[in-house]
Amino acid sequence: MTTSRPMTRIATRVRSALRALVKSKSARTSVYALIDQALASGTSFATTIAVGRFCGKEALGVYVLANTILLFSKGIQDQLVAAPYMIYCGRKKNTPEATSYAGSVLTHEAIICAVASLLLAGGWLWGRLPADVASVVWLLIFVLPLYLMREFVRSFSFAHLRHLSALRLDSVVAVLHLTGLGVMAWLGMLNGSMAVAGIGIACGIATLLWFVSKSQTFEVQAAAVRNDWWKNWAFGRWALASQLLSCSMLYLLPWILAFTHGREETGILGASNTITGFANLFVIGLSNYFAPRAAHAYASGGQTEMLRSLKLGAGTFLLTIGPLTLLFCLCGEWVQTLIFGSDFAGSGLIVSLLMTSLFVNCFGMTAGNGLWAMERPQANFAADLCSLLTTIAVTIALVPHFSSLGAAWATLAGSLAGTLVRAWTLRLALLEDSAASVGGAT
Repeated sequence: MTTSRPMTRIATRVRSALRALVKSKSARTSVYALIDQALASGTSFATTIAVGRFCGKEALGVYVLANTILLFSKGIQDQLVAAPYMIYCGRKKNTPEATSYAGSVLTHEAIICAVASLLLAGGWLWGRLPADVASVVWLLIFVLPLYLMREFVRSFSFAHLRHLSALRLDSVVAVLHLTGLGVMAWLGMLNGSMAVAGIGIACGIATLLWFVSKSQTFEVQAAAVRNDWWKNWAFGRWALASQLLSCSMLYLLPWILAFTHGREETGILGASNTITGFANLFVIGLSNYFAPRAAHAYASGGQTEMLRSLKLGAGTFLLTIGPLTLLFCLCGEWVQTLIFGSDFAGSGLIVSLLMTSLFVNCFGMTAGNGLWAMERPQANFAADLCSLLTTIAVTIALVPHFSSLGAAWATLAGSLAGTLVRAWTLRLALLEDSAASVGGAT
């Protein structure tokens, strides 16, 4: 009898906690964020597997090169449009400026899409690319704006904590794109270029449906567009500099491999990145949840609430990505050959290095979220410069001799350097913020 009462109390508390969790809006939105990223990354994951398994390493290499252009362009857009909007939209909530600010960032997005297409057109007209690469660059002139607009809608939804809206958008993209891949594979039409075309069609239709059914009002005012651009630029220029420093080598590595060792080595690196992409969907999904919450926490509760949010994020990464890292280090070779076939055998160490790099980068992202929330994106500059220089040094030393394995070592080295410097920078920023608060109080 005496032992049953404690057990009954424990069971009651567990039921109460589960009931509160189910009713919690915060818990639901975090689940939506994870499911949404699972759909977005899972669609990309399935596309890479389909191209690699049905078309071979060289076709996969071409698709990977196209994907680097998409992701690099998205990174620039994130820093110039999405990141400033995430920080400032909450401060304009329920004010007359909210709709005009939304209209401004939509205009900025349209300009970025146009410039990106023009640059790609210039690259295609340059005419010194291999035929298969040139064909996919030509496709990207039309696909890239559709892809970027879809990513804008996702970021816009995340900034307003409307994760269910992003989930609906990505569900449409997933259904359309995966259906198209299946049809192309069945008809024998699937290759790297056709996979890229499928991305554009799916993103275009889904984005159009979102704008038709949206509840958000976009009010475009010429003066506001100009003023909001300069305000966003003041914030985003440092974030953009950090993006270019930290990620440029990651996107250049496949191109370096393609021109030094052939597109097959690019395909091997792309396949290995795809395997670790299974874990990356959790990383991005959790980041989409924790990054805006850190900004909201700092705005509402200052340093104390922000640190609580950052610690929760770091602990979540440790408990979810840590075991996955160990699993992939032990079974990466087996998973690689199971998914992509025996042609990709021998790349288990590459998978292990890339997975470890992803795990290390989780904590760098957490520190970066804190610096963004404190409106100090420029503080990331030193960390990203250190990451870039380290990656370049290791690339020069190892890639000529070890091809894709050298690229994996370069990726890990850059992540380690960047994370250590970013964590130290956040510590200094917190001390400075605390000293400023004490000085202001006195």
